[in-house]
Amino acid sequence: MLLPNAFYPHSTDPIRLAFSRDGRYLFTVGGNEFVRRYNVDALDTEPRSIDTMAKARTDIDDGLEDNDALVDLSVSAGQFAVCSENGQTKLFNVESMAEVGTLTRNALPTRTVSFSPDGQWVALGNDENVAKIVNSSDILRTISLEGHGTAVKHVSYHPLGTAVATSSVDGTIRIFSLASEQAHIITQISGQVAKVNDSTDSKFTGVAWHPNGDIFAIATAYNSIALYSGSDYDHKQSLGVGQSFPISALEWSPDGRFLAIGNTNGELVVWKVDTMDLDYTLVATWAAKGAISCIGWRPKDRGLAFSTTEGSMYVLSSELPQEITYRLSQGQKDKEGEQNGADKEDTEHDEERAIPAYRQDEDLEEELGHGVDLGAQESDIDAPLDDWIVDDDGAGYVEQNGVNKRPLHEQNGAAKDHKRIKTSSLATGPVSQTPFQSGATPWNHDRRYLCMNSIGYVWTVAQDAHNTVTVSFFDHSEHRDYRITDNEDPNFSMASLSSNACLLASEKKLLMHFHDGIIDNWEYEVSSDDSIQCISLSESIVLLCTRKGFVRTFNLYGTPLQVLRHSRDQVVSCASWKDYFIIIRSGFGNRLSYSIENAKTGHVSQKEDALDVAHTKKLRSVFFSDKGHACIVDSDGILLVLTKWNAPLQARWVPVLSLNALAAERDRKGIETYWPLGMEEYKFRCIVLKGAQRFPSIPLPMFSEFDLKVPGDTSTHEQEGQFLTKRVVLELTKDAVERQDEDEDMVTENELEVDKSLLHLLQLSCKANKMNKCLGIVELLSSEEAMEAASKIALRFDMNMLAEKINGLIANRAT
Repeated sequence: MLLPNAFYPHSTDPIRLAFSRDGRYLFTVGGNEFVRRYNVDALDTEPRSIDTMAKARTDIDDGLEDNDALVDLSVSAGQFAVCSENGQTKLFNVESMAEVGTLTRNALPTRTVSFSPDGQWVALGNDENVAKIVNSSDILRTISLEGHGTAVKHVSYHPLGTAVATSSVDGTIRIFSLASEQAHIITQISGQVAKVNDSTDSKFTGVAWHPNGDIFAIATAYNSIALYSGSDYDHKQSLGVGQSFPISALEWSPDGRFLAIGNTNGELVVWKVDTMDLDYTLVATWAAKGAISCIGWRPKDRGLAFSTTEGSMYVLSSELPQEITYRLSQGQKDKEGEQNGADKEDTEHDEERAIPAYRQDEDLEEELGHGVDLGAQESDIDAPLDDWIVDDDGAGYVEQNGVNKRPLHEQNGAAKDHKRIKTSSLATGPVSQTPFQSGATPWNHDRRYLCMNSIGYVWTVAQDAHNTVTVSFFDHSEHRDYRITDNEDPNFSMASLSSNACLLASEKKLLMHFHDGIIDNWEYEVSSDDSIQCISLSESIVLLCTRKGFVRTFNLYGTPLQVLRHSRDQVVSCASWKDYFIIIRSGFGNRLSYSIENAKTGHVSQKEDALDVAHTKKLRSVFFSDKGHACIVDSDGILLVLTKWNAPLQARWVPVLSLNALAAERDRKGIETYWPLGMEEYKFRCIVLKGAQRFPSIPLPMFSEFDLKVPGDTSTHEQEGQFLTKRVVLELTKDAVERQDEDEDMVTENELEVDKSLLHLLQLSCKANKMNKCLGIVELLSSEEAMEAASKIALRFDMNMLAEKINGLIANRAT
């Protein structure tokens, strides 16, 4: 979008700006010792300026210091504070711009300053590795924010004044509680924001609080946005906002509906963010010269201002899209209407009820009762993996959940005499599961993944006249990457990949494209009153599921094999392996069911059995392993494998890995997440996502593999967990042998592994002198050699009676 003419209030240095609380004035600093104050309603007039060092030069007649440049400012209702390279922080009157006094003097530069919401306190951070809070009326009253080992780059107040956040150049964010005049650290976030060389780096490393304080946003080192709860400080969601350059500025709109993001390439983007569902939509973009250094939203109006490191400043009003201006003005009208309808006594005492920077705990609890406690909502958005599939391209990957959803101006403007009722986990209703293609991602600017698995991945790029689909492989010794020109209307939005071909689909058309030539390629179109929901391709069959409930199967060359219809429950996903396919359906209350059939023989292995995914959770991925084991991953990050699916009434979903536990075990909790690709040779194959990255980057990095590990509890011993895992692998191996997809020697090998783990458990039990537990373990051993080893272990621990009983068991088995 077009920008208005730029203002150049200072030199060609980074500019910091801030609106006054009433929105009448816009203050700027940067590059020199002057503060400029613009009248927002008359920007063409000359701004008022003050020399913040004039008094110092009058008192000390030795000329202007080279390090007097102002680097940051903050504005309260009646005052504004500025900090400078010379280490001073000063207060001035908003209206008269007269100096009120000096808050602090430091030997090294003070880099960041932030007023508390009530204007009584000022938080500061400097290059001396110090952060503190100073009372604006009594500079002898200070609160120390301890624990910083490097320079403090950013400070920001919680909108309620109950906490303050700091960030250091080492990439660490600290949040301090201000329940008393002795601050204590609540939480520390490491490894998310970028580490910088010094506090002058243009990257944004601080905390941007949502106006109601329920959440806050940070800019990650991976050029994405991470949202955290303002109550329990847990990571809630990551926004893949498509930034190719480091984020340099971040600011919420006054009503909290929009998030403005600036980067080091001069790009400013505004996203509409629903903080209840954590959905987000791109609204507007602009481009300027130089990194975006600061963003400010005009309170009580429809303005947005931003500045750059090149010394330019832009004030947007008519240039803003109507959606932004309408929302901002409407939110202000709602807020004013609520205040006009409030009791006169309440209005008169608004200032008295402003929240001080410190409070007793019971007062804080009373005040925080007016906010939404995200920590109390055990909804699907709380799961770290719940952001895999986002419907920001309108393709129907994720539903628009409107349950218990209210406009943000209602959330922030609740009647003063009533507390908002917190949402309880008991009130969480079913989460609707909509159709999805495993491995697909939403659009990231002009590109997205259509599918990915252990073989490779398919991605598309939107161009003016057509789309370009690229098929890529992990093993280039088998196939070379190739491209397909997509001239379809609508374009291809689904894909499935096998070692033979790539299957593509739009809502109306199916295209089978072989890797090694086009002679055998074929197409299929559905009727005009139907549409394709999901597809799957194996080494021998093609599977097509439609909105009307039709399930069609073909051989690889387009010959139809069978047509089924299941119109009662919607098909939401599918997968295939050899001649078999699995179909997932969603019934009333998000009750998921599955069926497994043989497309060529028509044999039904499992029919509409329950899928073990809670009705408040979502299915995130479904696939077959290389040995034919049906697998799913849910939004809790649990990988489940279906055992004995060829035997009637014997199939069970067994958890074999917790992705959240995997991250914790690798000391990567909050730093890594895992995007499923498949299961190969009884190892989980995935793409590791770093930091708050939500989706894999394009092109896809090399996959990682992790051993299976049955989830355990705190009381589960490590050796017990290993035994459970090896026992599941043994069961899966036996299933594969029955399907003739595994060598029988693998059963013997895995039985030996199970026996080894049991012998380790036996040693632990013998050491604890638990006779009966030892006998129970011995009875699980499968081979005579293992039982003989168990007898020797018993003798080693002087448990002769146990050894005799083991020898008796050996004799009984021999007969």
